[in-house]
Amino acid sequence: LPSMRKPKRLTIRGNDERDHMFLVKGGEDLRLDQRIEQLFTLMNDIMATDPACSQRSLRLRTYQVIPMTPRVGMIEWMQNTVPLKDFMLAAMTEKELEVHHDPARSSSGKHSKWVSAYLPRSTDVVKQYKEMYKKASRTETIKSLKEKHASIPWDLLRRAYLEMSSSAEAFLTLREHFAHTLGAVNICQYVLGIGDRHLSNFMIDTQTGAAVGIDFGHAFGSATQFLPLPELMPFRLTQQFCNLMLPQKEAGQLRSSMLCTLRALRHSPGLLLSTM
Repeated sequence: LPSMRKPKRLTIRGNDERDHMFLVKGGEDLRLDQRIEQLFTLMNDIMATDPACSQRSLRLRTYQVIPMTPRVGMIEWMQNTVPLKDFMLAAMTEKELEVHHDPARSSSGKHSKWVSAYLPRSTDVVKQYKEMYKKASRTETIKSLKEKHASIPWDLLRRAYLEMSSSAEAFLTLREHFAHTLGAVNICQYVLGIGDRHLSNFMIDTQTGAAVGIDFGHAFGSATQFLPLPELMPFRLTQQFCNLMLPQKEAGQLRSSMLCTLRALRHSPGLLLSTM
């Protein structure tokens, strides 16, 4: 598969006469991912016993992780899912894809140019970021962020969900399921200190519209403490997510799902701490 570690997909025929697909991944210790999935299962049990969470059907989709050695393991293949990045790229028009792949016009290209301008003689990204943090004013930063937002269609994720929907009612159902699962995923990952939440570490269920988190290499605050460029955001809540939820944006279903999840986990701190 096209990934940094070049994982392999394996199909195993079980004694139930069904094919079970797994991802064989090398070069990483999957024991941390296994522990995170176990904690997610425990969090599902906590949410199932909470009236507000069970009323909204708040639940994380989990998968099996099987570490075989400290460097090799197997991950259950999640059927009917696609990475959030590919899901959004599929909704782009040809002209929008041209802009996306053009370093001079894309949002990532503009960001790299803006950061490197603070230390143009260096190619060290970490040093460039340090200079940017020292010298960039709040006004300049907000202006640059708005310029990058303008280079991405405001309704890209909304368009992707509309294309997946067979009717207006189906769109509302898919959107509601996305809001509930994203709220639960954000809070549970925030509680466990999970970082590295880029677009390829979110999966979208193409049947239900649910959000699924994967790849937990940075957990328990390691992305904030040990990375050269610490991640300061508690969870992912971007313009695309908010625009999908229009007109209420984050103030409606997403906010209520996050509040209910956090309230349920707060009621069982001892159970979580003893498991960790």
